[in-house]
This record gives sequence, C-alpha cells and structure tokens, in this order.
Amino acid sequence: LPGTEVRTALEASSGLAQVELGVLWGMCDVDRDGALAVEEFVCLAHLVRHREAGGELPLELPREVFDAAAAFARDAAPQLPASGSQGAASLSWEIFGEEAERYTAIFLALDTSGLGSVGGAE
Repeated sequence: LPGTEVRTALEASSGLAQVELGVLWGMCDVDRDGALAVEEFVCLAHLVRHREAGGELPLELPREVFDAAAAFARDAAPQLPASGSQGAASLSWEIFGEEAERYTAIFLALDTSGLGSVGGAE
C-alpha cells in the first residue's frame, strides 16, 4: 500500500495534521526505508492514538514503544539507535497485548501485498 494511501487514511481517522503525521512516520521508520514494517506501524498507531488523547509529541521514538511493538512483530525487528532521551517522564509508553494486537490487525489489513510493510515504493 503506498504511503500516500496510509497517510490519507490516518489523516481522515485521526484528525492530526499531515505535517505531524509525517513527523510521526519518520520517527517510527526506524530502518529509514520509507516503508513501515509491522513493528514500526504499531509504533505509529500507538503514537497517533497518544496524540489524539492529548499527549505530547515526543522528540524521538521512545524505546519502550519500540520494544513493546517489536515483541508483537512477525519478523526480527530493526535495531533502534541508542538514545539519551526517554520522552516525557510523566507518560506511559507501554503497549499492552490487546492494543498491539489491534494495531497488528490494522497493519495486516493494509498490507494487501503481503510484503510485510506499508508505504514506500511498492
């Protein structure tokens, strides 16, 4: 699924601005390939939901989010670069089983090609 279609769907469902969605996409595209693998998509969905609930935009992808999303991935997850920042201390970045399963189901529905990624040049 092309990234433009994912962006359009996220804009329509989240109400977040295209610019903010682009920042979140870039933050979650850990391997910088322009496409989101399942664990990266779970991170994006979680951060979008966090923003919809009024949470602050983190400066970088919190390690806790990536680690939790990677636990639900079908394949080996790319490595998140080490970072000194853990995001806002008052926020919980945990992704619980049911939430991650819901995001994974959304990802699988969007990954109609079965390539294991959404967005980028497919």
